[in-house]
Amino acid sequence: MTTIENVIGLIGALGGAVGAAGGLSVFVGRRKRKADTAAVLTGTAMTLVNELEDQVSQARSETAAAREEAAAYRREVREGRAEAAELRTSLREMVIFVHRLRVAVLDDKTSRDQLKAMVSSAPTDG
Repeated sequence: MTTIENVIGLIGALGGAVGAAGGLSVFVGRRKRKADTAAVLTGTAMTLVNELEDQVSQARSETAAAREEAAAYRREVREGRAEAAELRTSLREMVIFVHRLRVAVLDDKTSRDQLKAMVSSAPTDG
């Protein structure tokens, strides 16, 4: 081979090496971009997951508070129903008593002493 051929061969080899280095650089750059993109996506996903976990935790706390409040209202309703039942019973007894007293007052045969005895035995509210 002649010197010119050697020089041309050397230039060709250097050009090929530069081209290969450029291709390697593109490949490595592409991997870095993929890694950077994956890091950004992972960071964004973690942020969203953390926010979701916070919201779920808050929702659980609110649910627990609402359940406690509902339980308290159910207790109040039960107590109110029991009190209403007691009041209905007392009212029934009073209505019966007033009816008997009215009948006794309107009856000419009932004496004052009998009326006094009826009133003293009347049902009380306590």
